[in-house]
This record gives sequence, structure tokens and C-alpha cells, in this order.
Amino acid sequence: MAARKTSLISQLSIGLLMLVFSACSAISPEPTATITASYTPSDTQTPTFTASHTATQTQSATITSTPTETLTPTPSETATPEQLVALAIGNGNCRVGPGEAYIPVSVFHEGDSAVVQGRDYDGNWVWVQPPDFYQRCWVHSANMEFNSDLQSGSDYVVTSITAHGDVPAPSGISSDRNNGSVTFTWNPIPSAPEVGYLLEVSQCLNGSLIDAAYATGATSITLNDAEDCGGGSHGTLRGKNKLGYSVAITLPWP
Repeated sequence: MAARKTSLISQLSIGLLMLVFSACSAISPEPTATITASYTPSDTQTPTFTASHTATQTQSATITSTPTETLTPTPSETATPEQLVALAIGNGNCRVGPGEAYIPVSVFHEGDSAVVQGRDYDGNWVWVQPPDFYQRCWVHSANMEFNSDLQSGSDYVVTSITAHGDVPAPSGISSDRNNGSVTFTWNPIPSAPEVGYLLEVSQCLNGSLIDAAYATGATSITLNDAEDCGGGSHGTLRGKNKLGYSVAITLPWP
């Protein structure tokens, strides 16, 4: 009995102690843990960032075509070239050909003007339309003044004579060469007012073929003609009277 009492007292003592310890635990504050970080620096290093995922975004560019406006150029007005005009500074004949050998068909009086239609190779004669006359003719450029440069403002032209059917042509033409000259002879045409003859030739002078015209009242003529132009000399003969010229007859050039 005494032993059972002692055991009970021991259990009560242990229970009492446990109660005391529990009460102390409830009253005492929870201790705060102090964490001291320890860092020992090493050599300076550049931090390396490794991306866990690299997203690549692909964009498709949409190109919108903008129409190009086509501009239509406005045509500019083309300036009309100024006409070359001849003004007579004295009285002078206007002839059917570029030379004194041709018959006159009209007259330019001082102050008369005309548009230049052409010129001969040297510009010594100009082809014009006289005022109040039905056909063009040739006037010597020394008798005229021009509103611009003659050589650049007009073209070289060669005109042909219109034959008159009532003017007879020469016949019986012969020729003879004597070194640097040639002589042509022909039969006379019937007598009539202003009877004459016109030769239009290309003769060799100083190594070149030169165009020339000769008028004569005789039935023969001698012309200078060298032989170093390769035989290219040639020409024609016409009869003439007050009506005009005959058809052209080819000269038998020796």
C-alpha cells in the first residue's frame, strides 16, 4: 500500500512538472534566428546571363505597291524658223538662171523684197519669187540685203529651164580638144529677135569640176577644160530667142 502511494505521488510530481514546463513555453517569446551571410569575393567576373528560351518572332512584310503617276509632257510649241528675206538696194534683173548668161524675166526695183527660195553653190545668186510675178527667178546677191546669213539661211538649189516648144534647138554639134581647151561648133537656128545660145557646162578647172553657164550669139565657143578631173566634164546647148529657150542638146565632150 505504501508503494502504491509512492507511485501515485511520483506520477503527480511528473505531471506537475510537465504543466509548469508547458506554461513556460507559452509565455517565453520565440527566439529570432540571426543568419550571417558569408561572401568571399573572387576575381571580378562579368555575369553571364543564360536565357532559358529565346523567342524568335518572324514577321512577313507586306509590300503595298503604290502606282506611279505617269506624267504626259505638254508639247511645247515649235518655233517657226524666220524666213530669209532679200531686200533690193538698187534696180536689178531677175533671170531664169544664176548668171548673166541667162535671159532676164523680171526686174527688182529698189525697196522691193522677196522670200529667198534658194541659192547657187557660191551664194552669188539667190532664187526668189519677185512681187507681182508668176515665177521664181535668180537675182545677183550683190544687189540685195538679207535679214540673216545667206549661206546658213538658204539651201543650195539647181533649177532647170522650162523649154518653149516654139524655139528650135541647135543641130550639127561638133567638138575638138586642144590640150587644156575644147571648142564646140553647131549650126545656127532660124533667125529671130534676140537669137542666141546658152551652154550649161561642168568643166575641169584647177583640178575640180566647176559648174558654169555661157551665153553667146555666135555658133561656136572655146572653153578651158583640163584633163586631170577623170573625164567628168559635160554640158548641154540650147537655142534662145525672145520666147525663151529650146530643149537642151547634150554636148559631145571630147
